[in-house]
Amino acid sequence: MSKRKKMIWTDAAVSYLVEHYPNQPTEKIAQHLRRPLSSVYNKAASMELKKSEEYLSSPLSGRLSKDHQRGGVTRFKKGQPAWNKGMKGLDLSGGKGQFQKGNKPHNTKKDGDRSIRKDKNGISYVHVRVAKGKWVHEHRLLWEAENGPIPKGMMLRCRDGDQTNTAPSNWYPVNRAEHARLNHNPEKAYLNGPFHNLSDNYVATMITMKEPHLKEEVKKQPELLEVARLNMKLKRELKKQAQ
Repeated sequence: MSKRKKMIWTDAAVSYLVEHYPNQPTEKIAQHLRRPLSSVYNKAASMELKKSEEYLSSPLSGRLSKDHQRGGVTRFKKGQPAWNKGMKGLDLSGGKGQFQKGNKPHNTKKDGDRSIRKDKNGISYVHVRVAKGKWVHEHRLLWEAENGPIPKGMMLRCRDGDQTNTAPSNWYPVNRAEHARLNHNPEKAYLNGPFHNLSDNYVATMITMKEPHLKEEVKKQPELLEVARLNMKLKRELKKQAQ
């Protein structure tokens, strides 16, 4: 990249600056000398050139005198009340484009709506809304609906490694010690976990996350599922090697 050529101040340019800087606008001088405004200011400062008092007090300087009243007609006077004082809640829009009382955004979730969320380990689970502001794991909700409350001290573990497969038959109760033992057995955890067993249901769920109504149709496309499955395995293997 070529460097910008430095502009040399000639004797003629310096003489013009000394003669006109005190009483002319700097912009006009810069235009005459065909130099950047900053160059003129810097040169004047290095030569300790100043604007004259006559120039500074003239309209050319752009300064306002003490008794100048520019904008005085429309300026607020001391003690003058605001025009909208006492008009709290004033609506000047005619109500258009505003939420009416009780209205909800178009994307407001309702009871029964599902959402796929990842836990701190990056594993996806299906959540379902059961009340305003309350979401629970769908697999737990369905399992308890079929089998009753999960026994105290027990937790549900996935059979096929696909945590988005929320069918009650895909989950079984284990105690926390057994769950911890399985999680700390790297080989067994890998063979039984989502990194190994990418079921058709799991793959279909992932690729139709934004359009869940297409899931069943996608599950009928084995070639599409296999391509997506291989892509997921590749990404996870690369991620595993990078750790």
